[in-house]
Amino acid sequence: GTAMFAPSTALEAVTGFPVWASILVTAGVGTIYTSIGGMKAVVWTDVFQSVIMLGGVIAVIVMGLVKIGSVSKVFEICQEHKRLNFFNFNFDPTRINTFWTIVVSDTILWWKVYGTSQASVQRFCSLPTLKKANAAVLLAIPMQFLLITMVSFAGLVIFAYYIHIGCDPLEQGIIKSGNQ
Repeated sequence: GTAMFAPSTALEAVTGFPVWASILVTAGVGTIYTSIGGMKAVVWTDVFQSVIMLGGVIAVIVMGLVKIGSVSKVFEICQEHKRLNFFNFNFDPTRINTFWTIVVSDTILWWKVYGTSQASVQRFCSLPTLKKANAAVLLAIPMQFLLITMVSFAGLVIFAYYIHIGCDPLEQGIIKSGNQ
């Protein structure tokens, strides 16, 4: 449901293509290529999607760094606006982005992703041996860390870019809170 509805809604906003038609096309194409290609088709689709997403993240980082000037300038801007707070060891569970809330929530998240997610379990179980399934999990963990690092850095670059060009709706009084 949500996996098809959310992108279909975005597609409608950009192109005007109706949500119901987008859902039908997506479901139909997915059913056909999975029926014909099986798990191999699903894996190749994942590879293709990963390359596209990784390319987008790299493009954002490179283009942002070109516009801003340097990595050090990105960190300088983000530090100045209190976006870098790596060493917050506050035990208060109501505070977001402390070391402890991230460790606890991410541990639960990754147990779900690698242990009980139907999509992950299906992919790991499709491998011919338990040894290869274990190797896939052990390879996925550093790759996931690399991806999270790249996406987080891309977020810092985007933030620094908008500050660099003077587009801060909070500072301009357009919004009243950073959470808006």
